[in-house]
This record gives sequence, structure tokens and C-alpha cells, in this order.
Amino acid sequence: MHKRNGIFFACAPCIKKGYRIKQMSIYDFLPTVLYLGGFPIPDDVDGSIKKEIVIPNCNMVKSYIEVNLQENKVSKYSPSEEAEIKKRLEGLGYL
Repeated sequence: MHKRNGIFFACAPCIKKGYRIKQMSIYDFLPTVLYLGGFPIPDDVDGSIKKEIVIPNCNMVKSYIEVNLQENKVSKYSPSEEAEIKKRLEGLGYL
């Protein structure tokens, strides 16, 4: 059985805690998730970005990486592996 109403949860370092979106369409999901991930939004995508859920001037990807690094103080990678990962993330524009 399908219903018209849905539910959307977002949890990340740059998402406002306890914020409730007044109105969101299913069409708003894709552009919002792309925006949160730092990806470009194609011109032909319907819907709008729900920027009101994001803390202003917060870099989502960088914040996510920093939080994970703080939570996992014991590295699972060798220093050379960490350097390679950092180099790749910088090459992708995440750092």
C-alpha cells in the first residue's frame, strides 16, 4: 500500500539538530542529497535543495572526515596508506 506522505531523516556534522523541514517533496530529495555530498546538481533535476537544514558555512565532507578521524583515534591504516588516502581525497577536492 502506497501513501502520499513520506519521511526524511538527515544526520551529519553539518545538519542542524532538531530542525524540521516545513514541506518537502520527493523531488527535493535528490538535489538535497547531491548538495550535501558536494556533488554538482544537473540542470534537468526536478526539485529544490533544502539548504535550510544545513549549518551555514559548514563543509559537509570535511566535517564528516574530521568527526570520523576524532572517533577513530586508532588508525586502521599505516602512515603511508593514510598519506595516499589524503592525496586521493585532495585530488577529488574533498580536502
